Amino acid sequence: DHFHGVELSAYFFPEDQAFITHQFFPRVLLEGHGEVEIRFRHFKTGAAIWMLYNVFNIHDASGAVVGWATVSRNINDRKLVEQALAESRARVAAIIDAALDAIVSVDEGQRICYFNPAAETMFRCKAADAVGTSFLRFVPARFQDTYRQHLWRYAEDGVPCQSSAARDELFALRADGTEIPVEGSISLSSVAGTKLFTINLRDVSERKLCDQILRRSQRDLNHAQSVAQIGSWRLDVRRNELTWSAENHRIF
Repeated sequence: DHFHGVELSAYFFPEDQAFITHQFFPRVLLEGHGEVEIRFRHFKTGAAIWMLYNVFNIHDASGAVVGWATVSRNINDRKLVEQALAESRARVAAIIDAALDAIVSVDEGQRICYFNPAAETMFRCKAADAVGTSFLRFVPARFQDTYRQHLWRYAEDGVPCQSSAARDELFALRADGTEIPVEGSISLSSVAGTKLFTINLRDVSERKLCDQILRRSQRDLNHAQSVAQIGSWRLDVRRNELTWSAENHRIF
């Protein structure tokens, strides 16, 4: 357990010493060899140094284990890059998870790869139940051909992932079978040679309801003015625009 007067576990970063002593070394004794990515401790600075650590038994002529041999390779630069990528992905995932719009990623087979919390709320379906299934389950039958054409066109044209797809007002299908009006866009990216389509959807039910109420109010106002033969006008002083009601046009 000692090498040049220094306990072997002391060569490793403090947080990894329990693992190396109680899990890794016993496995090497049992299996005769072992490999692990682990942090060594820099004796001067105390800093962690990531190493690919290989250990294997040394036997004497009778086959008895008389010691260990080790081969180590510095992988610190690679681990730092991996850590930076993991942190970046975590930040992006946090942003997507917090997004108010439903965000769904699908592969070329239309299988769902990612389903953010807003999508769970919109479609009334848990991500665990959605991932791996076809996105067509959330598309009303009358829109499925259009949806397939969108994906086919993006796959063929190779639209860059930063480019926005043309926005259309469509309808989506919730897990309980109800339809909701949505605005959507599709963008394309490639991960490890695999094309992924990211679908952004926004529920516009409330906006459409407000539009209907406004149109109904405008019709009621026009009818009331027609009956009373009273016109009205509105002046936008910022734009210097004058708008007349329908009855005002009829009167003048």
